Amino acid sequence: MNYSTELFFDKNSEDKIKEYIDMIHKEDIKNTFYDLGALPHISLAVYNDGIDHLELIKKLEIFQLNKLNISFKNIGYFCSKENAIFLSPKIDPELLDLHKKYHKEFKKFIKSEWNYYLPENWVPHCTVALDLTDDDFIKAVKVLKNNFEPLDVTIERIEFIKFRPIERLFLKQI
Repeated sequence: MNYSTELFFDKNSEDKIKEYIDMIHKEDIKNTFYDLGALPHISLAVYNDGIDHLELIKKLEIFQLNKLNISFKNIGYFCSKENAIFLSPKIDPELLDLHKKYHKEFKKFIKSEWNYYLPENWVPHCTVALDLTDDDFIKAVKVLKNNFEPLDVTIERIEFIKFRPIERLFLKQI
């Protein structure tokens, strides 16, 4: 099992992003993100099994953050075997500052963190499709290309989860 600290959006924005995920699903595209029942989010950090997740949750309980408005302006993908497709937010100082603040306060756990989520490597994103075949990847990109519109969202909660399968261990409204 792995763990993740994730940022979640206001209900209307979440529903809009779910529509994109559903559009992909309706094209008979096998999408692990959909199959997991994952909710749209931006991950601040992802950890390997073995971290002291109870201690991390205690720190999350007192972690201070404010609601944050961001804009998804593009779709993108990672050049990896997972064929992940995501919505890409406009990179602004507030989002980067939140990520840096998180890593400053949770640096004790950094040894267990996946390299992609470290401050110097982080690419903020909201996954909409994962583990696609090459053919399904092309079909999903086309679906999004033909339907995506820029979206303003508000980050309203932070959660700590265990995954595959997904188990929500902590939730905090901002």
